[in-house]
Amino acid sequence: MGAATSTFDLVPLSLYSASGNGSSMDVTVTGKIFTDGTTGLLQAGNITGWNIQMTKIAKDIFTPSTSIQAVSGLTNTGTALTINHDPNDPTCCGTASFLKGPFPHFSTAISLADFNTGNDQASYSARVGEIPSGISTITTTDPAYPVATVDTAGGNQYTITPIDFGSGVTAFGSITTASNRSAQITDWNITVQLTENTVWNQANSVISGNFNNVSVSADGKSLLVGTGADINDPNGSGFFGVDKGRIEILGLADFFVFAGSEGNAFYMPNFNSIGYNQGPLTNPTANQYVLASAAPVPLPAGVWLFSTGLGLILANRRKNA
Repeated sequence: MGAATSTFDLVPLSLYSASGNGSSMDVTVTGKIFTDGTTGLLQAGNITGWNIQMTKIAKDIFTPSTSIQAVSGLTNTGTALTINHDPNDPTCCGTASFLKGPFPHFSTAISLADFNTGNDQASYSARVGEIPSGISTITTTDPAYPVATVDTAGGNQYTITPIDFGSGVTAFGSITTASNRSAQITDWNITVQLTENTVWNQANSVISGNFNNVSVSADGKSLLVGTGADINDPNGSGFFGVDKGRIEILGLADFFVFAGSEGNAFYMPNFNSIGYNQGPLTNPTANQYVLASAAPVPLPAGVWLFSTGLGLILANRRKNA
């Protein structure tokens, strides 16, 4: 049965979540799927569009329990932590770096400012992990370059100057000193973060050829994928996904290709490997998994204004009664 175009909000997916040694990574999927309004069993052609976002956030967190400091030329002015700098001599001065083990072969390192290796720069170096190395050139003639500023006047906690390494990699955090004017660093919490957003829509991807047993509930409120748990189901196990020429595949609900009745969702960066995976999928009902729910339909502006005005009139009548 056909009807007006329908919009469904994808049930959020967590394809990956892990943490350890001051590092973490989370991969989530959200978005919308559009249909031609058909209820019941769908064909791929009934899917008229999709706008799906896959977000990867990876963090490398430096604290005293996971890293050591390598700091020189540091001055505490009471309002800022500064590193000595001479624009005429790029190897003379200070650095503020924090390094992770295993020692002495550091796996990752963050330098908030480096003025003694011939390049005025901040840098992040990584031998392992999801976050790529990066460099941010520092252009300054200031002989005292501020790497952090005090949070509260007279306090001893300082917020570092945010750093953008490009390609979605940033650094932020805090440093604590022994006292307001002390140059002795006693604590630090510095995060290097990678944020990647990948969008899948009909302009760059297609409905996967494995599309199977996808339907819309009779009331039009749910986009469903069959789990195949019912042996009498003539349509069998379901699958809904999108792919970019079979180079990248995003499986939003799979009870058919790589999974059994418990189902999973996955991302494959290429056809030979699964990059991230969530399973089992947890909300199947009546042998069907709820992939997405109908998006709320906003009231037309005229209806909203009418209902608001009516409410004010009734409120005034009650007040005057």
